Amino acid sequence: MKDDAFRDHIRRLKDAVRGQDVAARIGMTGRGKRFFCPSCQPAGGKTPDLDVFDEGFKCYKCGKSGDAIDLAVLAGGMSKAEAIVFIEGMAGISRPAGSGKGRAIPSGQLKVARPGRNADVLFPGRAEIPPKQAAADHSDLYEKFLTAVCQPLVASAGAEYLAGRGIDADVADRVGVRFCPDPSRPWTLADRDIIQAAGLSSLYVFQVNRLPFLVFPYIRQGRPVYLKSRCLLTKDEADQRKVPRFLNTGGRVPCLWNHDAIAAADQVLICEGEIDALTAIQAGQTAVGVPGWAAFKDEWVRDFRDKDVILVMDADEAGRKGLRDIARRFQRAGLPAPRQMILDEGTDLNDFYLSKGGKG
Repeated sequence: MKDDAFRDHIRRLKDAVRGQDVAARIGMTGRGKRFFCPSCQPAGGKTPDLDVFDEGFKCYKCGKSGDAIDLAVLAGGMSKAEAIVFIEGMAGISRPAGSGKGRAIPSGQLKVARPGRNADVLFPGRAEIPPKQAAADHSDLYEKFLTAVCQPLVASAGAEYLAGRGIDADVADRVGVRFCPDPSRPWTLADRDIIQAAGLSSLYVFQVNRLPFLVFPYIRQGRPVYLKSRCLLTKDEADQRKVPRFLNTGGRVPCLWNHDAIAAADQVLICEGEIDALTAIQAGQTAVGVPGWAAFKDEWVRDFRDKDVILVMDADEAGRKGLRDIARRFQRAGLPAPRQMILDEGTDLNDFYLSKGGKG
């Protein structure tokens, strides 16, 4: 029975934490969803060969593969027991009493070594915050971060970036988007353990590279419950500097971006990513953003009962797969499949908007 409880616990952890979240928290470098393999590409190289996806990872050069826990072992230099504690801390999931295997390791005893990194910052271990209390505590800290560290978009470099995508700063400001000009300031908000427990330690990557960034808060019932950040580099610039463009607070994505707009709307666009959702809002629509179609969850479907829903995914093979997957989730819940907006091959909604005369 103890073994069964522990296996169930591990399954819960794997469901709660995506491979991409582990890669972001550790600060792996690469391009898009591909990263340099810590095993066969420790010094980097021209082409990253390790693919990271929701369920785990696979290196196409050396063949190493596994789940999110295995990725923490490989990229973080952790033991399996330490990796489980690390994932528990990211997910905010406590180990059930009497689960037997894998004695919990106090956070102060968790030692992780990775050359060239500050292990104490990047690998906090398990947060000393009860899981039920953690979400509320994180919302308090996120609100403090958004008001004390970030600034409104007007007259900022973040506003200039969005203008280039055809999005007005005041439109983005109204849905909570903020700009952080100083990546070092999050560390002034609270004790390090609290910063790490809330997932803000992932911003260390932007700090060491001196990269200001946009912040997209995921707000549910008026409170921020998850944060996604984007530096202002282009894809080519980020690839050249070997830094990620996107970071997040890790763990399970609790809701869609701009979630609170759904209730009052008759028609809602579900867009791939925050920028495409912002583009639709700029054009006068009600829109929500999903951070990659694979992150869409069955429990979100019920929010769209009695709504006219339109899916807008990127016009590529992954986007088409996302359209089919989300449509099936609606049908399984007894709702009609959403209508679909079809874009030109290789484009996204923002590309379409700009091509039709949107500002930018």
